[in-house]
Amino acid sequence: MVDSANLFRLVHFFDIVAAVVFAVSGALVASRKGMDVMGFMWFAVITGVGGGTVRDLILNVPVFWVQNPVHVSACLVTAVVMHFVAPRVESRYKTLLWFDAFGLARSCRRVDSPNRSHSSGRQESSGCTRA
Repeated sequence: MVDSANLFRLVHFFDIVAAVVFAVSGALVASRKGMDVMGFMWFAVITGVGGGTVRDLILNVPVFWVQNPVHVSACLVTAVVMHFVAPRVESRYKTLLWFDAFGLARSCRRVDSPNRSHSSGRQESSGCTRA
């Protein structure tokens, strides 16, 4: 049988992976626009945690990355790494599409979204709440 603490760690790990994947997507857009490292950081954080932030604000629950800033830290590290790696990727647009697709697939399966909406007293009609 699966231990609930280990399951929570696994879900949290995949949640951070989804933020990093979206951060890569944002960093690739910054690379296509020829931005500096601060532009990479801005785009990576906005795309990495933006959807979940909007979700939490609509549900009127505490914003997830304010309670635990590991998501923002992961996005910032991803941005700095991508600042040096992105120019070496031949087809940044194709890579961007793959990371966007993976991030959307991951976040549409987000396990705690129904729990967040239920705890705020709202009924959720879709499992895809973080875009």
